[in-house]
Amino acid sequence: MEKRQTWFLFFDLDGTLAQNDCPPSPGTVRALRSARAAGHKVFLCTGRVKCDIYKEIWDIGFDGAICGAGTHIYTPKRRILCETIPLLLLRQAVEVMRTYHITGVLAGVHRLYIVPGEKRLPWRMQPVCSGRELSKTMEIQFFTMHLTGRTQFEAVRSALNGIFECYPNADFTFCEFVLKGYDKCAGMRRMLKSFGWSEECTLAVGDSLNDYDLLRAAHWGVAMGQAQQALKGVADYVTEPFELDGAARAVEYFLRCRQKETG
Repeated sequence: MEKRQTWFLFFDLDGTLAQNDCPPSPGTVRALRSARAAGHKVFLCTGRVKCDIYKEIWDIGFDGAICGAGTHIYTPKRRILCETIPLLLLRQAVEVMRTYHITGVLAGVHRLYIVPGEKRLPWRMQPVCSGRELSKTMEIQFFTMHLTGRTQFEAVRSALNGIFECYPNADFTFCEFVLKGYDKCAGMRRMLKSFGWSEECTLAVGDSLNDYDLLRAAHWGVAMGQAQQALKGVADYVTEPFELDGAARAVEYFLRCRQKETG
């Protein structure tokens, strides 16, 4: 009988484990806990900063987390990385938002801030009305913009001149901006390297384009059923959509495959 091997499972949050700040389904919770009970290590791998992850997600139980799109990496016993955007670059980004009247959200280690613009958002956040109001103590790790469409997106991308990686949604009305060199894929690799773990035993599940490199790099990349075709194209397996407990179905399939391989 083949010795049971530990795998490292990385899960996106929004659109994968849960949606719209709602609790994960009971089936999703059971599936992830079953993976840990079988001896595998389970990690949260999200674009959200740590302060924006709610209790019902943490209650699932994880062996570690990659937050802020790869800028904050830690386990319960070790902080591996906590990177923030340099103040000069952040001020430049905020002034671009102000120039184009774009509503932006600055995601910090401890709290979220809003740059007021044309679009109104339903959340209460401390406003930042100019780059001069920023300080290092805010510890901003990435930011998002709520855009009018592709034309505005292209103008913003040109203005920021390749400083940040850009992850727009399908209709270019929303975009996430992260410092180059930091993303979920790099976060996974930094986590693994920190412990000397192998990339050969990795599974990653996601639904958005900011999961693209993550799914390509993982030994087994799983795209949610509602993901864009570009993401499905690099996945090794396409599971059910979020509404049909796709993450749980993927874990259940993975555990069945491992059981067959180990006898």
